[in-house]
Amino acid sequence: MVFTIPQQLRAVLDADHKLLMDAVSQTMKRMVKAKRKATPGIVCVLHPYGRDLQLNPHVHALATEGGLTKHGKWVPVTFLEYGKLRRTWQYQLLTSLKSHMPKTKETHRLIDQLFKKHMKGFYIYAKRRVTKAKKTARYIRHPAIAESRITQFNPKTNTVTYWYQRNGTWR
Repeated sequence: MVFTIPQQLRAVLDADHKLLMDAVSQTMKRMVKAKRKATPGIVCVLHPYGRDLQLNPHVHALATEGGLTKHGKWVPVTFLEYGKLRRTWQYQLLTSLKSHMPKTKETHRLIDQLFKKHMKGFYIYAKRRVTKAKKTARYIRHPAIAESRITQFNPKTNTVTYWYQRNGTWR
């Protein structure tokens, strides 16, 4: 699954990747616990940039189809209701964000607007199940920019200069 966030939150969550990852984890735990009182196995990988190399923090997650009960028994969970998953993701992220942001009218207004604007929850790209595990694992574990493309790093300004080719043109 790929857990995405609205554009208004990109800069905010770029500064707090832990909050983003924790919200994904809590979403999956909540969904499986609500269905079967079990804890799923979850692997989360943060991708801070989109394919266009613009800031677009999102989380790729692999989850088991089921979980362990508090007594160590495996229980299968092969279906999660997509609409509920999206709404749970939105709730987990926004309530976590609200508790970490300054208690101001602007914060309250932003959170309120995002709940109202995204009535169906935040978007999640989810397939029924992984069929090409090797390809999925390779995609998840690779960084957005290959180290070989980095030409310069300035530690004082935390800026990276890199090259890439687009439509046959070097940039």
